[in-house]
Amino acid sequence: MRVFGLFLLMLLSPWAQALVGNCPSNFPDGLQTPYIGNAAQKGGIVFDYNAQLLGNPDSVLAAKTVNRNAGSTLLTCSGAHCTASGIAAPIQDPGSFPDTSAYTATVNVPYASTQTLAGNGVNQYRSITLNDSAQLTVNGSSQTFFIDQLNLASSSTLRLSPGDYWVRALTTGYQSQIQVQGSGQVRLFVRDNWTLASSALLNSPAINTAGSANNLYLFSYGSLTLNNQATLSGYVYSANQQGANQAVTLDSPSYVFGALSGENISLASNARVTYVAPSGNCGVVTSQYWWALDEAQWTGATGEVLESTGTGLAGRGLGGAQTANATPALSGSPGTCGYGVMTGGSSRVEIADNNGVDFNTQLSMGLWIRPTQTPSSTVVILRKGTNYQLALDSSRRLVLTTRFSYGLFGGGETLTVTSSSALPLNTWSHVGFSLDFFEEFLVADYITGRIFINGVQSASGQSSAQLFGATTPNSSVLQIGGTGSTGFTGWLDEVRLDQQLLVASDFAAQMAYRHACPTVAAVDHYELVYASSQALTCNPLDVTVRACQNSSCSSLYASPVTVNLTPSGTPNNWSATPVTFTGSSALQFQRTTAGTSTLGLTATPAASNATQCIVGGVSASCAVTFASSGFILNVPNILANKPTAATLQAVKDDGTQTCVPAWQGDRTVNFTRTYSNPASGTLPVQINGATVTSNTPLTLSFDSTASAALTVRYADAGLISLGASYSGSSGLDAGLVLTGNDDFVSKPYGLLLQTDTAAGCTAADISCPLYPGGVRAGDSFSLRIKAVAWQSDGEALTAAALADNSVTPNFQLNGIALASQVQAPVGGSNGALGVSSYNHGLGAQTALSNQSISEVGVFRIAATPPANAYFGETVSATVSGLVGRFAPAFLQASGEAALTPSCGTAFSYQGQPMAFASGQDPRLTVTAFNRQNVVTGNYDRGDFWRLSLPGRDDYLSVTGKASLDTPGRLQAQGTLTTSQSGADGGDGARTWRWSGEQLLYTPATVPLADDLPFNAAIRQGFSASALTDADGACVRSGSTCQTYSYDFSGSQVRLGRLSIGNAHGSELQPLALPLRLESWQGSSTGLFQLESADTCTAAVLGQPELGVTTGNLSAGDTTASLSSPALTAAQGLISLTAPGAGNDGSVLVGLRTPTACIAGQANCLPDWLWYDWRGNGREAPQGLATFGVYRGAAPLIYRRELYR
Repeated sequence: MRVFGLFLLMLLSPWAQALVGNCPSNFPDGLQTPYIGNAAQKGGIVFDYNAQLLGNPDSVLAAKTVNRNAGSTLLTCSGAHCTASGIAAPIQDPGSFPDTSAYTATVNVPYASTQTLAGNGVNQYRSITLNDSAQLTVNGSSQTFFIDQLNLASSSTLRLSPGDYWVRALTTGYQSQIQVQGSGQVRLFVRDNWTLASSALLNSPAINTAGSANNLYLFSYGSLTLNNQATLSGYVYSANQQGANQAVTLDSPSYVFGALSGENISLASNARVTYVAPSGNCGVVTSQYWWALDEAQWTGATGEVLESTGTGLAGRGLGGAQTANATPALSGSPGTCGYGVMTGGSSRVEIADNNGVDFNTQLSMGLWIRPTQTPSSTVVILRKGTNYQLALDSSRRLVLTTRFSYGLFGGGETLTVTSSSALPLNTWSHVGFSLDFFEEFLVADYITGRIFINGVQSASGQSSAQLFGATTPNSSVLQIGGTGSTGFTGWLDEVRLDQQLLVASDFAAQMAYRHACPTVAAVDHYELVYASSQALTCNPLDVTVRACQNSSCSSLYASPVTVNLTPSGTPNNWSATPVTFTGSSALQFQRTTAGTSTLGLTATPAASNATQCIVGGVSASCAVTFASSGFILNVPNILANKPTAATLQAVKDDGTQTCVPAWQGDRTVNFTRTYSNPASGTLPVQINGATVTSNTPLTLSFDSTASAALTVRYADAGLISLGASYSGSSGLDAGLVLTGNDDFVSKPYGLLLQTDTAAGCTAADISCPLYPGGVRAGDSFSLRIKAVAWQSDGEALTAAALADNSVTPNFQLNGIALASQVQAPVGGSNGALGVSSYNHGLGAQTALSNQSISEVGVFRIAATPPANAYFGETVSATVSGLVGRFAPAFLQASGEAALTPSCGTAFSYQGQPMAFASGQDPRLTVTAFNRQNVVTGNYDRGDFWRLSLPGRDDYLSVTGKASLDTPGRLQAQGTLTTSQSGADGGDGARTWRWSGEQLLYTPATVPLADDLPFNAAIRQGFSASALTDADGACVRSGSTCQTYSYDFSGSQVRLGRLSIGNAHGSELQPLALPLRLESWQGSSTGLFQLESADTCTAAVLGQPELGVTTGNLSAGDTTASLSSPALTAAQGLISLTAPGAGNDGSVLVGLRTPTACIAGQANCLPDWLWYDWRGNGREAPQGLATFGVYRGAAPLIYRRELYR
């Protein structure tokens, strides 16, 4: 750990990195800070006036600083003010947030609607939006959901079933709710900074009311703010580390039941956190290295002790270290399965040196240990030179050591930590240790070591504090179980290593961890494979031993076996016995005297079935007859149909098991060919141009080495056995019999792949016609594959070159890999084949009727036979001609938009243009899919995108209210611009955006019940033809192209008006005309009431205007002015000055209207506040001011009420 600053050493403690989750080690307090380093702005908890933490186990918090408002009248912690321990809380890290930008699916729940969303196993969404008062229940059955944008409008409710939810951007509205349904836990991971809105509830039944805190774990990569009255029940970790910014902020007042952890936490006035002790288990550490020691056996082979996380840092067992599985630490499967058995002395497992296993700044290791013997002196359990060592002393106590160097002149010391208790004998114990190098520049450096037994810290120790300290990483191997001389006697298992600091709960989690045990299948049988049952005493017989996993031996046993070969001893000799190997091993057998030997073996593990001998490719007797003279026939493996040189040599044993030439000159030799595999054939084997069947005589010339040249040709494929024999009948050869055999493999030159691609597809670009028969991406088509023979050297391994080569019908091979290779579009994806491997059968061709390519474009298909799989030979890989062009099977459209209220944040008026929210202009994303409903990314590459800009239908109102949804009631205005994004992104999608529009509902002339406040509900539609591309790909359901539409909202709409009242009085006094801002509200029938929520009108009203005067009142006699502010609680006044004596009369008073100004701007009465005052249509309001009239006392009517 590196810390730079001048804080005292004892005020700082090493920080820990733990797994995410609501376990006690992560949340020991209601408030804690996992700060790194000692920067002044980190690690602080701030309590403002009367903010409190209740229910904490004590008043000391895992933080660097705790500050409080000095004027508070309440204690910050129960019974005392909270203080800081100076010890950081564990850092939690779930890894990088996944990329959600390419998701296309959307969910939009309309106003006051209720929907259910079921998990589909993929659960990837571009957006999920709940409009006002909407409800959505997610039933995921513990599935994981990925959401780019999650939007909750006011009063909406989202119910989540247990599972993990990864959300990039989360917004919540006033009184919105996110509730956990069921008894499991929701883990919510949010990337961007976000706010829990006012009066919003997160896993809580009501404001300031606790829910089940253990049902929610929230990890926020950014900051989290709780607005006033927001209530959360759960465990929150914020990873925000942006300078002095708060990780978690609670506004005044807001409430948390559970615990908070973040680098800085601020509680505003009266905010309150009530600690609920967590009951969760954070699970097992995802270790950097993990050696499970589950192998069936160790033989000392490099790489046999596997590393289970995939790093490849495997080891090997040495010095007699073995494995067992009879008595694991945790029995059953899942459990801890196999374990290592160490016998003391030199028994050990060695792992090669790697920087990843060095103690540089932090290191933690955990393992199971079961001593079966008390050592007489200290023995090593594991060690990496002087860098670190864990040992067991003669009292069975653990001893941890590490070397600490310091100073500028080679100073150093060994830190030793000894456990406080001994390990029991013949009992499994889980052991862990951690080492932490603490460095504070120019102050002091030191190492802290800790030992843990069964998840509990047993001991700790610290080196001296020195300047210029350092750990001592080295190039030593990591040894487990011993050093080669001082070894541990007992059992070891589940060795884990991390270059980070683990704490007690992490080791407890390791102790509880179980995993599935590997299943080791039995050996089906063993095979001895050799060419012939005839051999020479002077020429060792090549024998391959195979451990077969299945009856056909197409799969070899994957674990080590040990085999003893028979017969053994004079005159029988094996090149090695016993032999340990995995899969197969090549050996030689030689009999030094003429006679017959029957080959056999015994093996560990034993096989389920008897040993088989495969002679010349077929099952046969295991007897081999050795002669002192004979033929050595040497035929190399050949390409089908290609003439190939071979030799036949006559030899004899000179008495020292050395083959020497037997003769020279011309001899007639009989040849016999056998179709070994397959066991029959139709094409001939030729030697020196002659067809060989059974006992075919050929005259050969033997040179001074008794060798005769042969030319072998076979036009088919397979394993062929050739036999040569000679029987002398005269002269010196009378009675001489010589025989010899050899097997050879004839393999195809390549594979010819053919499809029904149109002949016109001659170029790898968009000009290639569509694949015939309506075959599209993901649809099945026929792929025909022929194995073909050699025709000439250097011939290209392509369909065009091999089209006229002869077929090899005897070729058969399983597991030939097929792969698509994109030719167009440039930079496109290869996609995936529906059939990615096949078994080539006997006959003229193998036809795959169900082949498919998952992507859009033009391709080639490559066939690659497995290496060395055809009787030890590799058949060359070949590629097809152009295949395609494939278009998408269908398109999918998704759209979204959101309005923003035009009058503040609350609503818009009928007639008032509603703009689209920032970044929420109407947009349509079209994505291409194959037949399996998988995105075809290549569609979005160059010319392969075939869809033009879709034409849109007119916007429709879909409020469900007849008068509002009448055509023409909803109107669009503005200057429309269209843009496209996502082109050539290779994600199969492009997005169009329509900007610059505003929508409005035409105001009602006569208010109806429909005109009571409503939420805008608008539909944007697209015709089927607008969503059909040039190749006929369209948004479809079944075989029919479909229209598409999406709904959106974003603003409540109200019918408003502004009224100006009349006034009359003396011409000697000023007059005031009442101004009222009203909206259509109330019961189902409605009435106009004051609109006190308006925040947009007062600012735009200009000064009043006076109309024509009557009577003795003349223009200029009186002036009008608007009250300031113009409206208070939706009411205001227009004041007229007194015209003076003799100036009686009247004048109409109004406000400036859109005929002389721009609606919505300053000094203008917008027309959405007009009204049908006189039954002649909507018009601006006017009031009548009359001077020179005094009305006298108000008339009163009295009535008598009778009481009985």
